[in-house]
Order: sequence, then C-alpha cells, then structure tokens
Amino acid sequence: MSKKINLKNHKKPSQKRYKKVFIRLKPTNIMVIEIIVILILIFLGLTILKMEHHTRRVKLVILIIISFLIYTSIVSIFSSKKFDLSSPRGIVSAIYVYVGWLGQTAVNLWDVGTKTVHMVGNAIKFDNNKTKGG
Repeated sequence: MSKKINLKNHKKPSQKRYKKVFIRLKPTNIMVIEIIVILILIFLGLTILKMEHHTRRVKLVILIIISFLIYTSIVSIFSSKKFDLSSPRGIVSAIYVYVGWLGQTAVNLWDVGTKTVHMVGNAIKFDNNKTKGG
C-alpha cells in the first residue's frame, strides 16, 4: 500500500505566529551607543597593536579588555527595568546594586581556592595529639 501524499498548498503562518518564531531586533538608542563604543574599542585595539612597544601593547590590550568588560556589565545591570534612571533615587539605587555586585564578584574571585583548601584539609584530618602519644 502506498501512502497518500497531500499536495495541496499549505497555509502560510499567520503574522502573529511568525513574530513568535523569529526575534526581530529593533535598534534602540542603547544599542547604537553600544555599537559605537565597541567600534571605538576595536579601533583603539588595532592602533595599539601597531605600536612598537610590546609591554605597553600588552598592558593596553588588557586595559581595553577590562574596560570593555566593565562597560558591558554596567550596561547589562542598568538596562534592566528594575531601575528608574530618571530619578536621583533610582540612579543611586542602581549604583549601589552595581558596586555591591562588583564587590561580591571580587570576593568570589579572591576566595577561589579557599574551599579547595578546606576540602583537602577535611580529607586528610591530621591530628597532632595522636601522633605524639603513639
């Protein structure tokens, strides 16, 4: 037996369904500013790479990478709709959250090996009292 194949024209998806499937990017002022900043950073990076001083080049590239990371973190935190940046109270609140987030991240980076050291110490459990008395 052969299966019957439906050769009729299929319905095109409705406009609403089409919008749900594909994400349409609407450029906003923030996106334009981000693109301009990224282009400036790329331009600065390329000009720095053409410099003759190798140590300065490495330091400046690292500085540009760090500044780019700080910029993207600021944009990601301040672009959330939780903060009202039109009022002074909202700006102070957003800055407070950002500085707290930076501090917590710095503490986490500083204490990376602490848990590992504690786990190794607990695994060994060396007791001086038992070894002295024999």
